[in-house]
Amino acid sequence: MFRLARLFHASSAPFPARTHSCGQLSADLAGAPVALAGWLLPERKGKIVSFYPLKDSDGTTQLVVNHADHPDVAAMLSAIPPESTVLVQGTVALRPQTARRAGTTGDIDVQVSKVTLLNPATNLPFLPSNPHNLPNEDLRARYRFLDLRRTVLTDNLRKRSQVAFLVRSALHEHGFTEVETPVLLRSSPEGAREFLVPTRQLSASDSEEPLFYALQQSPQQPKQLLICSGAVDKYFQIAKCFRDEDGRKDRQPEFTQIDLEMAFVSWGESANVNPPPDEGYPRAWRIGGVEVRRVVEDLVHKIWSKVEGVKLPKDFKVMTYYEAMARFGSDKPDTRFGLEIINLSDRLSGSASNSPSSTGDDEVLECIVVRKSHEPEFLDASRSLDQAHAINGS
Repeated sequence: MFRLARLFHASSAPFPARTHSCGQLSADLAGAPVALAGWLLPERKGKIVSFYPLKDSDGTTQLVVNHADHPDVAAMLSAIPPESTVLVQGTVALRPQTARRAGTTGDIDVQVSKVTLLNPATNLPFLPSNPHNLPNEDLRARYRFLDLRRTVLTDNLRKRSQVAFLVRSALHEHGFTEVETPVLLRSSPEGAREFLVPTRQLSASDSEEPLFYALQQSPQQPKQLLICSGAVDKYFQIAKCFRDEDGRKDRQPEFTQIDLEMAFVSWGESANVNPPPDEGYPRAWRIGGVEVRRVVEDLVHKIWSKVEGVKLPKDFKVMTYYEAMARFGSDKPDTRFGLEIINLSDRLSGSASNSPSSTGDDEVLECIVVRKSHEPEFLDASRSLDQAHAINGS
């Protein structure tokens, strides 16, 4: 048997290298000896065997320990605190057909023959493996190294890496060159508020005031100088940007953007650039013709297809700024909800002209209708207005 006092010390002795990650095992490896390393999750104990999930950044594998065949291993695993880092050695075994689950490791278990405690986890403020009992965000931010073990955050990191790889691959196929521009720049008056960085150098004047750099709001000036120089005519960068402003849903003080710039971009063929108007609004595309649009649509198609498995339409719908503001009152409308601005001037012109607040022919009456789906009262009122409008119009 072993001593508990010795158990809860980190192991610095040489140990075998892991043969696979916890997400790599499959039924094809049945009977193969493996060595896995990861975080031990809480035990599910039975009369004959105990089950332990073992997790790493690549996935989770279920460990099985037989109490009769390996009593020392079973006792040691039972005493190790959850979330401790361990190295296990064992053999891949197929699960019974009725016990198999979806996923790459859902068909197999690892029958453990030996375990090494690499680093014990004691006095944890919370268990990241328990999604049903998470603390508030402040505590999780304080112990960020634990919070990052959660599967949802691990998947986000992996997904971001996949997107960055796809962006670089897709833009290289279109002939773009990735160029890293300076982060420390001279402060400029336009744009958002900047983060200022003091230096040890003094200004050119006789004063003792130090010089300041500004962290880039975006690579706007460097990339335009780069394109104007002629050195690169298709530039891109996955750029860090900094803005000393209040946080918004789509922006933080520090964020990353895919930055593009192209030279010698034509207007394209008019047949492709100007599709027929829809509902009275022009559908003209006036940003670099079809070349810019083709690059962006291809990039977005590949990201959604390969990362999320979603097939997007071949051509994206476009609208002019005028149409967006007239229909939705925003230059980045969310068209899923159908909350459009409706002009009531022609339907209520008689009552509007007689109202005390009427200002004449320039008055415009608009509204946004918020209603429950298929509400009978709204449908009846809508039909009545349509009928009255048809009578008045005739």
